[in-house]
Amino acid sequence: MDAIVTVVDGKHIVQHIDEVKPDGVENECVEQVAFADIILLNKTDLVSGQDLEQVKTKIRSINKAAEIIETLYSQVPIDRILGRSSFSLDRVLKDLDPNFISDAFSQVNLHDQTVSSVGVTFDYDLDISKQERLIQSVLETTGTDLYRYKGIIPVKGKNKKFIFQGVHMLFTGDFGEKWKRKEKRIGRCILIGKNLNKEDLQTSFAACKAIESRFSIGTRVLVRLDTCYEKGTVKDFWDDGNPYRVAVDIFFKGFDVWAPS
Repeated sequence: MDAIVTVVDGKHIVQHIDEVKPDGVENECVEQVAFADIILLNKTDLVSGQDLEQVKTKIRSINKAAEIIETLYSQVPIDRILGRSSFSLDRVLKDLDPNFISDAFSQVNLHDQTVSSVGVTFDYDLDISKQERLIQSVLETTGTDLYRYKGIIPVKGKNKKFIFQGVHMLFTGDFGEKWKRKEKRIGRCILIGKNLNKEDLQTSFAACKAIESRFSIGTRVLVRLDTCYEKGTVKDFWDDGNPYRVAVDIFFKGFDVWAPS
C-alpha cells in the first residue's frame, strides 16, 4: 500500500457530502474523502473560483491531512500520486510538522455528518505502559469508527520519537528519529473518524502522563512477579521507557526487572 487516492467530482461533491442518509446507512462519499491521502479534485473547469474554494473547505472539514490536487479530466503527473509512501512511519514525521495542527483544526464537524478531523497536542511525556494500554483500548472500542490516524508521541525515558499511523484497527507504530537537542518534546496526533470527541481524547492522553517517581534509588520495595510479591531494591528510573529498574533479592546477583509506576 503506497497511498489512497480519491477522485472527487468538484461540481457535485458538496451535495453528496451533505446528503442526509437514513439511520444506519453510511455516507460513502464522506468515508471516501476521509480515507484519502491524496484527493484529485476533478472538473475544476465547471466550478467558479469562489465555489471552488468552498468545495476545498468542505473537503478539508472532513480530511485536512489529505493533499488536494486540482485536475481536468483527471490528468495528473504520475509522480504526484505514486511513490508517496503515505503508510510509512517516516512520512508521518513530514505530515505532522509542528505548524500543521493549529487551533483552527481542533475539531471541525459537518452539520449533517458525524465524521470529523480532530487534532490533539500535548507538551508532556507519556508512560509507555499506559500508552500501550490506551492504544489497545481505543482500537478495541472505537477502531471501526477510526478511518485514518497518525501521531508522534514523546515517551518518558526514550530519546526517540514514537511514531504511529493506521486505518481502522490496522495499527503500526515504532520508535523513529531522535528528538533534537533543543527540540521541544510535543505530542501531535491527527484522527479522522466518526463520533470523535476532542476533550475525551485529551483526557485519555493526560491519563497516560508519566508521573514523578514515588521511590528514590536504593529504596527497598516489593515487586510483583507472576502471582506473588518479592523484595527488591530500586536501581534506576525510566530505564528504556520503564518507570523503575529493580534488583530482586531471590534471584542470582544482578537479576533486574522493570516495574510500572
